[in-house]
Formats: sequence, structure tokens, C-alpha cells
Amino acid sequence: MADSNATIITVTLAFAGVGWLVLLSGVGASQSHCVAGGYDVASSAGYFIPGSCSQLFGYAWWIVFLQAGVLILCTVGFTRDLMMWRSMLIGLLAIATVLMQDTANSFLTFEHAAVSGRSQAQAALAGAIMSAMAK
Repeated sequence: MADSNATIITVTLAFAGVGWLVLLSGVGASQSHCVAGGYDVASSAGYFIPGSCSQLFGYAWWIVFLQAGVLILCTVGFTRDLMMWRSMLIGLLAIATVLMQDTANSFLTFEHAAVSGRSQAQAALAGAIMSAMAK
């Protein structure tokens, strides 16, 4: 039974890692498109505010790297079987899940806004959904 639990945890962490990579590439591509002037009305999307691209994507980058830290801590916590970290990991996973859902909602708004570069936002959306599902 322990082997099947380890397999499930490994597959879940791998799925979350792939989702993180897709999110990372989607946010990066979206920001590079923003520098090119593609997001004129992006301030209407979710938590985005009118301002420079660094302000526009600062929150998204913070979430991406928080997710990376949570994945690393979960991997270490589950491979070393540190039960004393269990409550902390559950709390971090809960926070990361809410932030992934918020990020997915924000990039989903690009579907309804009249902006070019939707494919970059769709990649970020897919990564956020995959990461949230892995929790």
C-alpha cells in the first residue's frame, strides 16, 4: 500500500511541476508581449492595474515563484517523510491553490478583453489550472 501512495504522490508532484513550467512560460511570454505594447486594455483583467508592465505582472511573478517554493518544500517533505512539516505543507498548499485559482481567473479575463496575444495568456491560464488541479 505504501508503494501506491508514493506513486500517487510522485505523479501528482510531476503534474504540478509540468503545470508550473507551463505557467512560467505563459507568464514570461505574456510579459514579453506586454513590453511590445500588446496589452492596451489589460488593466481590466482581474488584479491587473493601469501602469507599466512590471507593475502589471509583478503579482503574477510572485505567485509563480511562490508555487516553485511550495513544490520544492512538498517534494522535500514527502521524500523525507517529515511528519512535523505536515501542517505547514497543508497550509502552503491551501494558499498556493487559492493563488493559482486567482491567477487562472486573471488570465481567463484575457479571453474576454479585446487584446492581442491571447495565446500567451492561454498558456499561463493552462499552467495555472494544471497547478491548481495538482493540489
